[in-house]
Amino acid sequence: MSGIIALSVNPAVYGGKDIDREFTTDVKWTAFYHQQLGQEFSGLASIHKKFRDKIQLRTHRGLFRAKFDDDELRDFSAPLAIGHISAGLREPMLISRSCFPTFAVCFAGNLKNREELLAELTNKGFYFEHCDDLAIITALMTLSNYDQSQNIDQNFIRAITAMSHKICGAYAMAILTLEKIYVVRGPDGHQPLVLAQKRGAVAVVSESCSLYNQGFQYVRDLVAGEIVTLENGMADTIGQIKIDSLQPQVCAFKWIYTSFPATKINQLTAGQVRKRLGARLAQRDIADGFFPDIVAPVPDSGRYHALGYHQEFVRQAKESKIPVEKIPYYDEVLAKFTYAGRSYTPADPESRKIEAEKKQIPVEEAEYAGKIIVICDDSIVRGTQTVNDLVPKLQVNGFKEIHLRISAPKLVNVCDFDKANKKMDDLAAINFTSKTIRSDLEMAKRLTVASCRFSTTEDVAAAIGQPLSQLCVSCHINQF
Repeated sequence: MSGIIALSVNPAVYGGKDIDREFTTDVKWTAFYHQQLGQEFSGLASIHKKFRDKIQLRTHRGLFRAKFDDDELRDFSAPLAIGHISAGLREPMLISRSCFPTFAVCFAGNLKNREELLAELTNKGFYFEHCDDLAIITALMTLSNYDQSQNIDQNFIRAITAMSHKICGAYAMAILTLEKIYVVRGPDGHQPLVLAQKRGAVAVVSESCSLYNQGFQYVRDLVAGEIVTLENGMADTIGQIKIDSLQPQVCAFKWIYTSFPATKINQLTAGQVRKRLGARLAQRDIADGFFPDIVAPVPDSGRYHALGYHQEFVRQAKESKIPVEKIPYYDEVLAKFTYAGRSYTPADPESRKIEAEKKQIPVEEAEYAGKIIVICDDSIVRGTQTVNDLVPKLQVNGFKEIHLRISAPKLVNVCDFDKANKKMDDLAAINFTSKTIRSDLEMAKRLTVASCRFSTTEDVAAAIGQPLSQLCVSCHINQF
């Protein structure tokens, strides 16, 4: 997973005496609020403070805030900057030896036809020191050649459009030149981008929650295929890529898990969707006459799902549909250690295992013994963390029964549009021996819990308020 930011300011309007300091402060904290999308790499690029004909670029391994202190930002300056937070790639990348003017670029997404494109470009004489998706994308762009009879906007529109017709997959990207920034939401639509503004400044970001504390006001979501320039504190749409065979879809998993709860996609926060999904799971339990004693989240990923589950019981009690004494009380029986990393984003299985083991600590209380508990979470991928870590830590408190309520439908396919879920044989919901999808009963047995229930794709569409045709739920679609 990864996220991008892009900022442009008008020095005549924006800021006070030290514009560069205020600008780098906005850039720093806007990037910081994308940290949940990845912990492996972070990077920024801007116009060099002293050498105005150069792009200043810094990338680091590790958490963003620890790396980008004031000293590291001393050569960054207004009026333009882009940034990247990633679970797997070191970006932005500087492209200085091509037919195009020097530019820095970063992207979020995934190429499905990476190997085919790599072979094609290699046969044309391209040499790749690092064969990642971004290197392929930039190579495809520069293949368009720079036409001196056209202006810079026309050249980049042509290059981006040509690249978009060659790739299969998903992307959003930001391109920093010495004159302006180009931001593109891919025609596939999977990667949302939000446009915001404040006095003398404009920003485009992957996570809308990054804007509030810096004083930016939401303007709108970019539409699929939209190409926007950021220049002198203003945004201008200069084109839109449309591919006839492509139906734009937003990744539903961004609402369910990937995005921060306060982030809005199509003006709907991820937290609100998660509460709706939790409520729908509660409705089924109530209809079946199942009334647990406690509902609790797997922190932090299951918190809003658990709130929605609890609130639905409260709502139905207020409407006299169930007795008040049937309301499970909300509690947090696991404490996530604040400084532990995420166990979902690392690609390496051993790293995931370590983070899963270290991040959750059971809150031991005698009153939990003999109680029936529902644990809410966003998704089950491999199931190994549930079996090896979650359930044993819950059993410390002597619960009579442990029930799982999962807001994402069963994951039964790899993700072609991001870097997660890349191996079919990792997916717990698939029985590869019988080539079937495991039932809820089979999943409960596999996960060593009393019961396990999942949302459906119809639940997801209803919670988001969009037709399934406008949402990407391919990882939940039965392939057998």
